[in-house]
Amino acid sequence: MQTKRFFAEQVLRELQDDYRNMDFKIDEREVFLRLDAVVNDLAKKSYFENWKLTGSTLDEQYITTWEPVVVVDQPNSNPSYLVLPASYAALPRNRGIDEVYPLKFNTTHQPAVIILSHTDFRQFANNPARDMQGRLYAYVQGNRLYFGTCDVGSKYGKNFGVRLVVRDSSQIADDELYPIPADQQQNVITICVEWFQNRRAQPTDSVRDDKDKP
Repeated sequence: MQTKRFFAEQVLRELQDDYRNMDFKIDEREVFLRLDAVVNDLAKKSYFENWKLTGSTLDEQYITTWEPVVVVDQPNSNPSYLVLPASYAALPRNRGIDEVYPLKFNTTHQPAVIILSHTDFRQFANNPARDMQGRLYAYVQGNRLYFGTCDVGSKYGKNFGVRLVVRDSSQIADDELYPIPADQQQNVITICVEWFQNRRAQPTDSVRDDKDKP
């Protein structure tokens, strides 16, 4: 697998071949930004294709793991919560949250947290099954994941693991391996090249006359 800088160089090389007498140079950092935008867009589309093929599960390549994420125990018996470390893919029934689990597996033997929608949580609140047979459960509200009970950090440990369906290419360093499938590498380069070509084809408004025209 090639690095982000490798793909940026391929884009610049193809642009140089098309415009040998360029009046200005495109900065490598501009190409990095466009590469990230293209790769993230293609990844989002792949979530749904993968979903259709596997039936509500996703390949590991689409999931990012954060450890540890600290749980906040609120006072006065209010429910504990943790702040989700990133925005996740909008998949049906909160499947963008792949898994949440306490890191003290060996001592508590606690399985992964059951993730409910806020509506489901309210429906279960007055139901005899609300204790989920002793399982730890939670629901999403904004950027927080609220547990169905208080003092979760005291009972299960402050540190949890969170696995979300998200890929943010901008977090990948320039010299790290860039996760573009082999069959999509040339497609990504072509999309970036066409974007810069289209941008250069638009004339610049260099006359200051209060009109948005060249």
